[in-house]
Amino acid sequence: MRELERDSLPSPLSAAKPLVVVGRGRVGSSLAKAAELAGIEVRLVGRDEAGDGAGAVLLCVADDALAEACARIAAGTPPFVGHVSGASTLDVLAAARERGASTFSLHPLQTFADNDTAVGGTPAAREPQPAHPGRSRR
Repeated sequence: MRELERDSLPSPLSAAKPLVVVGRGRVGSSLAKAAELAGIEVRLVGRDEAGDGAGAVLLCVADDALAEACARIAAGTPPFVGHVSGASTLDVLAAARERGASTFSLHPLQTFADNDTAVGGTPAAREPQPAHPGRSRR
């Protein structure tokens, strides 16, 4: 996605800590495939599964299921938890933030026709977790 290509950020992902994409629908499947093509180890799981051992978790579930899915994966305390909803704020990720995770949203600005929609070159809106006073960003 174009916005990520411009930013040179350290990655929390490694062979020992994969990206866990929660949601096997069109968006989750397409983003998981794009991450794999970029050389990132990915685990694609359903929303009732855990994200244990993840370097980051990306929630690709329905808007009304975000908070519940976040609460389920927060027990595994991944360092980064995000969602792809264009309609939800970071408030739905409160359970992860309360356990020490950094939160974010990343909303691809395109439609997903199927589970294999290409995302290369797609612009995205993003919302990073606000910095806490007295704490530097990672």
